[in-house]
Amino acid sequence: MKNFFPTMSIILILALVGISWALYHHSSSIVVPITSFSECESAGFPVIDGLTRKCAVNGRVFVESVLLDGGQEFTGEFAVFKPRANQVVINPIKIEGRASHEWFGTDKIPVDIYDSDDSLLGSGNILMMDNEPGNDYNQFTGEIDIRETKTAQGYILIKQNLKLAGESVHEFKIPIAFSSETWNLDQTTEMKVFFNNQLLSSTEPYDCGSVFPVIRVVPNSDRMFIDTLSELIVGPQESERQAGYTTSFNSNVHVQDIQIDERIAYIDFNDQFNSDVTTDCRVKALTAQVTQTMIQFPTIDKVIVTVNGESPDIY
Repeated sequence: MKNFFPTMSIILILALVGISWALYHHSSSIVVPITSFSECESAGFPVIDGLTRKCAVNGRVFVESVLLDGGQEFTGEFAVFKPRANQVVINPIKIEGRASHEWFGTDKIPVDIYDSDDSLLGSGNILMMDNEPGNDYNQFTGEIDIRETKTAQGYILIKQNLKLAGESVHEFKIPIAFSSETWNLDQTTEMKVFFNNQLLSSTEPYDCGSVFPVIRVVPNSDRMFIDTLSELIVGPQESERQAGYTTSFNSNVHVQDIQIDERIAYIDFNDQFNSDVTTDCRVKALTAQVTQTMIQFPTIDKVIVTVNGESPDIY
């Protein structure tokens, strides 16, 4: 009986040691599954540099997500580094990033900038730079001029080449913010664009050629004629629509050329200028909108409109 308790103690200790060893051996043999790039990199598996970094393990490849401030995630074929998401921008807006030339199918990246009312503020193409040896992507940097807006937020829109994308078109939106510092007011001019408004018209019956001005701010540049007409084509803002302003332009119209000769403005539109113009009233409204918008310039007394270089079918 004297030896019973010491013997039992030794047996219990040996049993605990055996159980501990078994548990350790079992846990050390468990393979923790890798489910992401960060887990793969942290586990010490090989990482391949490129447009986006890749980590390979057990025949699987994990691609590092490109994240911008604010949580914006882009495809591995394309990333924007500036501006950051929700950053307050300054005009002109500088855009920097990197992209696969093959993915866009061209060395030009189309960029549109909108305000929170979905009004187009500016657009253009940013050129890719030649890629460095060993890199499978191209850096790009460029600037886009925008007109002033009364909204505090907006976004940058970049779309993949439609011809290459087929049915799966990638579209990227980067939220941005505007402030009083966004525009240098010394570099802009207030211009009038003219819309119909039956609520303001005093004629009976309603005169389709009666148009009324609203103010737009455009950059002081050699594009002032085109920028002002572009504001006209965009149409009334939401608050203006609620106040009765309407337009006879459809959103697919764009200006192809403007020439000023002996105080006459020759304006050439694309064929969308004729689209859905089926009544004399709408013809009169279009003519009045264009004419009144252009003759506010001191160098213009008359306006002649063409479509693809020829007189419009609507006249």
